[in-house]
Amino acid sequence: WRGYSAIQQDGIWQKQGTVIPALAADIVSGVLGIYQLSNILFEGNAQLLSGTVYKAWFTGGSGAAGDIFYAESLDGISWTRKTVAVIANFANPFVIKVASTYYLYCQPSNAQGSGNIALYTSTDGIIWAQQSTTILSLGAGAAWDAGVIFDFQPVAIIAGIWYALYTGGATGGVTLSTGLATSPDGLVWTKYSGNPVIPNVANCGAIAKVGSTWYMWTGANQPNQFVGAYNGFRPFEIVRYQTTDFIAWTNPVHSAHHSQMYEALNYNRAGAGGAFPNSIIDVGGKAYLYIQENPADGVTPNVQQISLAIAPVSIAQLVTQNEDATHQIASDPFTSGAGNLSANWTGVTGQSAAKIVAGPYAEPTALSNVAVEVYTGASFGAGQYSEATIHTMAGTTSILTLSVRASTAAFTEYEGTIGGATGALGVNGATVGKRIAGVFTQIGPSVGITPQVGDVIRMAVVGSVLSLYQNQFLLLQVQDLANSISSGNPGFWVYNDTALVDTQISSWAGGNAGVSSPYPA
Repeated sequence: WRGYSAIQQDGIWQKQGTVIPALAADIVSGVLGIYQLSNILFEGNAQLLSGTVYKAWFTGGSGAAGDIFYAESLDGISWTRKTVAVIANFANPFVIKVASTYYLYCQPSNAQGSGNIALYTSTDGIIWAQQSTTILSLGAGAAWDAGVIFDFQPVAIIAGIWYALYTGGATGGVTLSTGLATSPDGLVWTKYSGNPVIPNVANCGAIAKVGSTWYMWTGANQPNQFVGAYNGFRPFEIVRYQTTDFIAWTNPVHSAHHSQMYEALNYNRAGAGGAFPNSIIDVGGKAYLYIQENPADGVTPNVQQISLAIAPVSIAQLVTQNEDATHQIASDPFTSGAGNLSANWTGVTGQSAAKIVAGPYAEPTALSNVAVEVYTGASFGAGQYSEATIHTMAGTTSILTLSVRASTAAFTEYEGTIGGATGALGVNGATVGKRIAGVFTQIGPSVGITPQVGDVIRMAVVGSVLSLYQNQFLLLQVQDLANSISSGNPGFWVYNDTALVDTQISSWAGGNAGVSSPYPA
């Protein structure tokens, strides 16, 4: 059982919840649920409904480790599923249609991650004929993809050449990357000699073309956050990349986070949880992003299902902006000269101040004193964020706090705090809470993180929802049910009781959060 407030907004995305749920049969044996939704096709020749429909293939069922199923929808939200599998004992389907033929690439269910990629073809999407059991295999020797291979996804045919992306990883670890393969016919494939094309980023899934550019919403993580067998593997969040040739991928933009309970909100450990992008389509002028969810309950069945997030604009409009629904209003690189911060900052009554030193960096002015600053040189909405870049955090007493809705008359604010030394894996803590007239109350759990020099830590508040990010990856998200603080400005505070230079930030920025981007008409 779970009980929680239904906080659904995630940047520009509105989370809709599960749209393709796991059935009892999907979790009896494989205990995985519904996962690896293929790209979605919109066309006639419906097999389950009638007319022009959305068509999807996915892994589910009670086979040894899953079968491939088929579903149709009239609106992209309500799906009708074929009751029996269309391909037994295979998983991870991805489909491309060429003329009147469907090509489905998949992997044996009992060898997901290591088995050869197979090819099936069909004229109706229901009855499939196997054309090859080995169109792509693990790399040899010490190759980057010698240990893991899956998610083979054909994405385009250009001048007669087929292009496909796939996930791979080296032997002895699960740090995953994205590779490229090409083919003249969809049957014989050659791996690109310069693979991987996106190092340390995996789970290629949602592809869309706008003009001459392809955009991919893919799974990404922070590899330095976890230890153990799944080092750097989960939780995945969604990052958008773009390319014109499938080789050079640029401009990573953070998209949706694991921001819901069914996506393992506040569960930042390895092995389970996260938001995996599977497919993106336009429906009625809005972008529909399908996400493979995982609640990371810690016990089987650890049920994966398919959820939906909707943006209020088309894909073509969506890719013109960032997706975090923020608007920067102010920044400070601390270049106003050594000594006090610029006149844009105001200290908090009864608290110490921060100072600028050569670098330029901001640090405390006195040991064992909280150095608190509030940015008053601009006006901010009630939805706001504050972020700072770490230059130094050394020793167990080093603390960096980003504040929102902060008051200068009283030490009252919402806070996102990290503490400890950079590079010390798992010993640091991240917390979110509120401070009323100097009295701090933690809201929700703490999580272990590994801050690094150059990390950007962001605290945001939208309504009563408080979110703490590391390099735009969501660390913690909680809700102040009392909605205790309704207004104020963003700011920060720093602390150390060993050496002033042991807690320094190199820049700061703040702005409004939960705001709509200026999308073109």
